[in-house]
Amino acid sequence: MQVLPLWLTCVLTCAAQPGTAPVTLNYLHSFSAEGGAPSGPLTEVWPGVFAGVTFGEINPSDGTSLFPSTLYLVNSTGFKVVHTFNPPVDGQGAYGPLLAASDGALYGVSFGCNNVPTTIFRFDHKGNFDIMRTGLVSPSPLSEGLDLNLYGLSGNVGSPIQFFRLSPSGQYTPISALPGAGYLAIVEAPLLANDGHFYIPATGLNSVGTIYRSSISGAVTPVVTLANLSTGLMQAGNGGLYGWASTSAPLPYVFRLSLNGSYTPIYSFPSFELLSDLMQASDGKLYGIGVGIDGVAMVFSINPDGSSFQVVANFNEGFLLGPPMAPLRQGSDGKLYGVNVGGPGSIGNVFSLDLGLPRPHPSIALVQPGKISVGSGVLLTGRYLLEPQSVEFNGAPATVIRGISAGYVYAVVPPGASSGPITIKTPNGTATSSQSLIVQ
Repeated sequence: MQVLPLWLTCVLTCAAQPGTAPVTLNYLHSFSAEGGAPSGPLTEVWPGVFAGVTFGEINPSDGTSLFPSTLYLVNSTGFKVVHTFNPPVDGQGAYGPLLAASDGALYGVSFGCNNVPTTIFRFDHKGNFDIMRTGLVSPSPLSEGLDLNLYGLSGNVGSPIQFFRLSPSGQYTPISALPGAGYLAIVEAPLLANDGHFYIPATGLNSVGTIYRSSISGAVTPVVTLANLSTGLMQAGNGGLYGWASTSAPLPYVFRLSLNGSYTPIYSFPSFELLSDLMQASDGKLYGIGVGIDGVAMVFSINPDGSSFQVVANFNEGFLLGPPMAPLRQGSDGKLYGVNVGGPGSIGNVFSLDLGLPRPHPSIALVQPGKISVGSGVLLTGRYLLEPQSVEFNGAPATVIRGISAGYVYAVVPPGASSGPITIKTPNGTATSSQSLIVQ
């Protein structure tokens, strides 16, 4: 099996913009015996360092592992497996993305296989691997709620879907079952939107899907019902939820859903058969991967209003033999990162795409608690908060700062601080909270 050196790069043509600077595709790692079939999008845990998992492969004749499931770290200069799954003890068939939670740990799930049970696992910053829960039916990846508990979904093909809560200590609480008798298995985490509710797309066996809204108490409300609904949603900076579904042709289209339930198709793809879930990059555009009727995968961009569709890169150079259908993620360096199954060795790769996008600026979405005294700590929740350089409480600099993940920073209110907004500075810029902290 050919393993590409880390320095190997290839250049793709920018199909939508002839004459512009080429797009650079860089293979960070090609998998061999250390794991196969990388699954789900990557999670940036430090600037330029990403965590991911491989699904592995089981021999169907005897249940032995052909390639193990692994948890790995990768950057532009190296690759390291930090945990190899040992079925049946800690599961098999790990599926991403990993959740970088507010306690500094990574949380993930495995689907199990044959007689190996499913697992929910935790990998902490000290390198400890722990099983939190086993035996749930096809658990989804996890999300973290505003109460700092973990939330997920479980349910097999044809069965009801259960929305559940898992505390950081491992206490499992079923919250509610989605209405309806049977659904296709869900492989996406519930989406926590900025209104504090979770949004859950679920497609029935008749290919009709419904997006549900749920509170953490379990009050479930249907928002919209669509034919051929995909199970991935994301929230853009304008507050709208974006996903995709297919017509009866089938041809995929992107839609926008407001939090009040207003649904708008914004763009239809005349030549694609499949799409990845979408993500929003630092230029404000939505990016995804589409596979054409000829089997060629390409990266596209589109404005949140559905205008200015462009193919920004295509994988028709023979380097990627399998389409990278896991969603892309933007790193703190501005590049897009992804995984694919296939390509060199036909086992899978981790890659980056340099489209010349600006580095993403940090943002603060929430300050917890909202009222506090000097000397106590607050948790800042946001995006692209890696490597915090300073935190100021209404102008008073904090002396105790702890960067937890891209989504969380902990800081202690310093003497002399007064009520007001909080400002954080990272290598990518400065962000100020719209919420004012009340200092008692």
